[in-house]
Amino acid sequence: HVKFGDVLIDVDNTYACGDTIKVTFQGANPRNDQKINESFLTVEKKSEDGFSVVKTDGDWETKFHWKREIGGESTVTLEWNTTTDTELGQYRMCYHGDHKMIVRNTPVPFTGCSAIFEISA
Repeated sequence: HVKFGDVLIDVDNTYACGDTIKVTFQGANPRNDQKINESFLTVEKKSEDGFSVVKTDGDWETKFHWKREIGGESTVTLEWNTTTDTELGQYRMCYHGDHKMIVRNTPVPFTGCSAIFEISA
């Protein structure tokens, strides 16, 4: 049973600077909550203290693609076009969405994250 935020197509283990990284999730309509002061997409770098956000959907290097599938379900693909000066290290990409409860029609937030991947020289 697939849930909102589940990864459908995950990242590879390793990338080089300049690569485009993509991950696809089971999604929801972005109009359920337009995230005016938030983001649908975060790129998070791993450190000793956990993860910290280094990119959002407001950055030129990132893209958020929403697609309605047959049957009314949605998929969301996040893209990060890394650059030659991207900091090496471990990262993940996370999708922050909201689905609507059929009974109450109220938005319910959810988050899904890719596997951790390495950007190496």
